[in-house]
Amino acid sequence: MTNQALERAKQCLKIRDVWMQLANAWIADDYDPKYSSFQNTGAQFKHAVSRATLAEITSAKTNNDPKTLYLFRVYFNLGMRIVSEKEKHEASGGLNKKPAVLAQIEATMVAEYHTPEDPGKEALDVFAAGNAGYHVWPFWREYLVSQCERMRLPRVFIPTVQLSPEKTNTEA
Repeated sequence: MTNQALERAKQCLKIRDVWMQLANAWIADDYDPKYSSFQNTGAQFKHAVSRATLAEITSAKTNNDPKTLYLFRVYFNLGMRIVSEKEKHEASGGLNKKPAVLAQIEATMVAEYHTPEDPGKEALDVFAAGNAGYHVWPFWREYLVSQCERMRLPRVFIPTVQLSPEKTNTEA
């Protein structure tokens, strides 16, 4: 049923807008990325759907016949942080230390879709989890790369297409 639900969502949902709702970026007080070596650092990433909402909007047509439109919004929590590799190895060695976070960039981005009909909760959930990220990804990627440059952090390479773990495993 999941494949049918996803196809139903893909047929009726049309991308309307993508925007950034929240952004946060910082560098640790004791870290100077402009003059530091990046040899002992690594990057960690976050990409998760935080919530999805469906709103029904009814407006009157000129012939007094009401018209209903649905707006579907998917909210993504995205992030990248630069960590000390030395601390990461110590953490994995059983010393129970968390990696030292040297810098962090986070954002909440929203993808908005419109549809003339409600495709159903299952269809919306499957679409939010597996497809909506493709619309947000180019905006996140541009923001992350430009913010790293502004903060003099190391250049980060993230792929142009974000692949979900499920698709990566089936293609291998």
